Amino acid sequence: MAKRAPSRTTSRQAIPLAPRIATPFPASNTTPAALPTPTATDPDLDRTPCSPSQCPQYCSTPITNSTTHLIPSKRHPHTKRFFSIPPTSPGTFVLQLLQNRYTDDLSPDPSKYIWQPYSPTRQYASALIGLSGCTAIFITSARGMFSAHIWEVDPNTNEDLRNANYLSTMRKLAFELAGHREELVGGDAVIILPTKTGRPGTRLYAREIVEALVRTVREGSGLVPREQEYGPLDWKRSPGFGTYERGMAAGQYDPRYKDPGTGKVGPAVRVWSENRLVLERSYGIEE
Repeated sequence: MAKRAPSRTTSRQAIPLAPRIATPFPASNTTPAALPTPTATDPDLDRTPCSPSQCPQYCSTPITNSTTHLIPSKRHPHTKRFFSIPPTSPGTFVLQLLQNRYTDDLSPDPSKYIWQPYSPTRQYASALIGLSGCTAIFITSARGMFSAHIWEVDPNTNEDLRNANYLSTMRKLAFELAGHREELVGGDAVIILPTKTGRPGTRLYAREIVEALVRTVREGSGLVPREQEYGPLDWKRSPGFGTYERGMAAGQYDPRYKDPGTGKVGPAVRVWSENRLVLERSYGIEE
């Protein structure tokens, strides 16, 4: 079961949003080119789909105490609390992140949708490992975070992104987003989407499925989502998958982030896709 941090709203008014560090993003592509017809040489035909039947084998690796990686923990003071991920081991970091009581695990079956209002005193994170064909969504604002993990294939519930099921899955996503639009005003939305194996820039899902995802997030949150691509690995051909950066994603919030450059303190968020920092933003800082 996911480890849910206690949900509680705060009476504190939302702090005016202000970008902190401008991170470059690839141009959003809401209408990707039509995918070519698969051939016998298409490596994706041999890739094991990302599904609940495979995930326990490959993305539930026991977490060990490693002395190889210098990974900060929640016990560090504010200057270290905001997830200073070592650039060579972000996947290992997420394994540790998932041990913390304030972190929601997006991995379990069925597809998962979580809304968490922020606390003025408590850190929060939502994360998963072993992403290999599924889709992750992180929507942040000054008031909370909405995160989701949608399976590529889920024979248990059919709540997935197969051609026969994606429209009903979009209705479920819209339902889960309903009621949070005002809380997400002024925020940011990121959709982490798979490409075809070995084909950067060529989406795994057909155009209409990607368009449906973007439209549902845009209409449900009121925000234009940024699309971040990742290249899925084949479970069976990737020893150690789930213990390093490939296939990891995380959204993180710290109410008392201390800017290492200015020393100022304030709430801030980050969204990671594998070893890429795709969003970093603060929501007002104190002197």
